[in-house]
Amino acid sequence: MILNLVKIILILLLPIQVLNANVIIGSFNVSHQLRFGVVIEPHLQGIENILGPALALLNAALVEKLELQNKAGGPYDFIIEVTNRKNVEIRNSGDNRILYFNRGIQGDAYSLFYHDSPGSPIIVRVLWDEAMTEIKNGKSVERPDAFARLVTLLGHEIYGNVLNLRKKREILESSQIKYSETKQNEEWLKSEVSAFRSGIEFISTLLKRLGPQLSVKMKSDFLAALEREKKSLSFYEDKLDSLLGNSGSVIFLSKINRCKLFY
Repeated sequence: MILNLVKIILILLLPIQVLNANVIIGSFNVSHQLRFGVVIEPHLQGIENILGPALALLNAALVEKLELQNKAGGPYDFIIEVTNRKNVEIRNSGDNRILYFNRGIQGDAYSLFYHDSPGSPIIVRVLWDEAMTEIKNGKSVERPDAFARLVTLLGHEIYGNVLNLRKKREILESSQIKYSETKQNEEWLKSEVSAFRSGIEFISTLLKRLGPQLSVKMKSDFLAALEREKKSLSFYEDKLDSLLGNSGSVIFLSKINRCKLFY
């Protein structure tokens, strides 16, 4: 099904350069300029045939606001890491910080940076199986709206979280934030609000700019995604209001977030 949907937007495609078995670089042509790379785990090789069109659609929608640049060999502003939750656990089995972080995040993608590595690229981690499949009758099957979900999560993470984390990174790496759980929670919620607002702007822009070129089914999928982003935005706005209204007291946070800072 996904490949059939991809054919619909072939006219929007921009070239994808395959550097080696595990890394591809997107080549795009404008406002915020971001250099990026993509790391794909070996068992997922071939998904660039889906990921490439998704990135091209994102770029076509945000062409006046965002430029994703091809810069072979780095340095990169962010790296898209395509994996699954189980492999993250296996790969980091000796690091309790990462294991705790990974288990606390629910959702198909999230963005992070390593606090002890200033200037390192932001990581956009895409949990491919959770993003693209669902369990029905005990079996894993492709989501009927998988491609729209992929485009949405990329727009949310790149246009929302990556830009926001880059802008606020110096503050987020400061000792004021690092050693205060209350401040961490406050900044995390602010990041979520910002990211979901950006996600809403992204989908709205995509539908306005490219809607006539999309199928009825795909437009419906993006409208459903827009409603999910709006619902999540309302959730996090309420949480932020509650936190700030409690004079800095720490509150319990429902774990449905996509973005979190890694300390």
